[in-house]
Amino acid sequence: MIPIIQVWSQCDSVGHFNFVATAGVGVAHLRLNENESYDNGRSIVHMQISALADYTVFQNFFVESGLSFQHKGWKRNHTGYTDWEKNTYHLFYIQIPMTANYKIPIEKVWLTPQIGPYIGIAAGGNYTREGIETSIDSEINHYNFHEKLFSHYNRNKYRKFDCGLGIAVNVLWLKKFRAGMGYDIGFVNLRKKINGQRIASKNGAFSIQFGYYIK
Repeated sequence: MIPIIQVWSQCDSVGHFNFVATAGVGVAHLRLNENESYDNGRSIVHMQISALADYTVFQNFFVESGLSFQHKGWKRNHTGYTDWEKNTYHLFYIQIPMTANYKIPIEKVWLTPQIGPYIGIAAGGNYTREGIETSIDSEINHYNFHEKLFSHYNRNKYRKFDCGLGIAVNVLWLKKFRAGMGYDIGFVNLRKKINGQRIASKNGAFSIQFGYYIK
């Protein structure tokens, strides 16, 4: 999801590098246009781990990039051709964030807002269908099965590429730790067409993040 911020001291010189390992949890969901009700989308648990490096451009300002593993997705419930069905979609991305960060000293910590684009490639994905349907002879049947999103059968339904904008704010302390929260706003429609129609369905993910700086 969102890149990480650096823990720098006030004396970090221009050209200085820092390295940080981070992990985060939160919620991911599907962003739809207001007039599109197809998905009735709900959130799922979102997780991420990242290995990032930052570079001090000038005092209190640094840029950051690296690699991040992101778990995103969504759920949806519906009725119609079955009595009830729940679909859960999981997408696993290798994501590269590129952010600008600025340190604001407050007491013994630094408040660091950050913003910047990211690009991501889906390394895999799957969805689970589970539901209940009543047969002609009134027998209630439960079903549950899994399918890969990027299988040969689905290759024309879902896009592997994603990009968007990450926004976050972090608190840095003791030159070793950071904690913060952020939101990823996806720009790419994940699905090409649904039942012959184009549907605006883009990633969104909120996370709370924790990081440790490796000196």
